Amino acid sequence: MGILGSPQLREESLAIFVDRTPPLAQTLLMMSRDQALTPFGSIGNLCLDRKNVVFVGAPERSDASGQALFTVVRGPEVMIALGGGSTWFAQALYRDGAQMKLSSAITFTLKP
Repeated sequence: MGILGSPQLREESLAIFVDRTPPLAQTLLMMSRDQALTPFGSIGNLCLDRKNVVFVGAPERSDASGQALFTVVRGPEVMIALGGGSTWFAQALYRDGAQMKLSSAITFTLKP
């Protein structure tokens, strides 16, 4: 996982990419302002506070190389109420065959 664009909100360009999923996997991005560690068996560990999870946009299908891209901020359109100076944690849930799995997580701080 990683960030494309800028964490500067005034630049209005922020996307999060999820990599290392199977090709063409259904992928869902989740974000939270709080971090937690909750084991979910074979699915993996949820690294977000599950009481405060925000689902970002619609599910995306990863490309042939196993990467999915989620636009968080584009122009004046803001997918979620971010807030300058706030720290966010992001993680993805994706399908691997018949199973669901959790990606690694990232954290980033937005600047006004």
